[in-house]
Amino acid sequence: MNTAVTSVSVTGASGSAGRGLARHQRSGRSRRTWLRPCAVRALVIVGLMQLASSHAVGQVQEAEPPQEFNPKRAHVKLFPREAPDLRFYRRRDLRGLPAIRLNERGAFVGDQLVCAWPGGRYDSRNRVNMVLGYETPPEIGDPKYVPCPAGFPIISTWGDQGHGGAVLLIEVASRKGTLVEVVFQGQSYYLDLKSLPGDPSVPTRSGGWVGWYWQISGEEAEKAVRAAADRLRRRPAFTRFLREARACLSSANAPRCFISFVRETIYFPEARLGEYSVTAEQFTNAVWQRVGDDGHPLWGHLSECFASGDLSAGSRAATLTTQKGWTCELEETRSGWKLVRFFRNPDLPSVD
Repeated sequence: MNTAVTSVSVTGASGSAGRGLARHQRSGRSRRTWLRPCAVRALVIVGLMQLASSHAVGQVQEAEPPQEFNPKRAHVKLFPREAPDLRFYRRRDLRGLPAIRLNERGAFVGDQLVCAWPGGRYDSRNRVNMVLGYETPPEIGDPKYVPCPAGFPIISTWGDQGHGGAVLLIEVASRKGTLVEVVFQGQSYYLDLKSLPGDPSVPTRSGGWVGWYWQISGEEAEKAVRAAADRLRRRPAFTRFLREARACLSSANAPRCFISFVRETIYFPEARLGEYSVTAEQFTNAVWQRVGDDGHPLWGHLSECFASGDLSAGSRAATLTTQKGWTCELEETRSGWKLVRFFRNPDLPSVD
């Protein structure tokens, strides 16, 4: 496991999230906050012509690309360099014509185009904005959005909690080796992962590039988070760090005693010292002296974070999050566990 905190998110940003954010700023549209981890409704198609005709391009609906996903399903996340070519078959042996396909024009059910790329064709030079369903490039103006059919197995949306670049996923009902199954209205369709361009997760050949990776389901990810947190609670160095930090926060030696629990430099623009990162001493003094936007002392929020924050963990990193949304990011460094960031997550509800 890497040093990152285990995440239950399945719709992370693409590599060009910054440009995606600029897209939203230019268009003037607001994006809904990404709802918690999860994956999407798996999809596929039963009466091909009937389904296709009921969702043909041009049927405008009041909708946005999906941000809520089925937590019981795994996904394949794709990183196309050019127009994708995905083919789903009715038969496990993949014989016959593909029943569902995604190509340079868009998504097809049989011969019927059911949702198109912006401008009618995939633009690899602008792949950060290539989300199925927009009639014109979404970085220009406020184009109409025509969603793919409900339950479509190919999910095209925005990453980074709805604010980043284009993300392309396949929702998977089951997998056996390289054969994946997607399901819609009781009908199964099949795709061979070997047909996907690029290497999975980590390049396996010289000059290879990562074309896709496997994302476990939200439920599996949550189990992994809980298991990692349980393992971390059993590590003496971590439990000692928490115990001593808690004792300091409520002691007569506060705030000075807390400096040793903070990394030498910590990201904390709320200190208002003209820099985003401040020293451990500057951070400690600022938290001791200041109140948050809710009118409560930051020291109280910090103390609550260490005393009762919900623990999420990776191998060398962890977060503690309070019910009020305050988060303490922790990291194991050469000199032991340290606080590396303290902030309030605006996406979490504040509970007074």
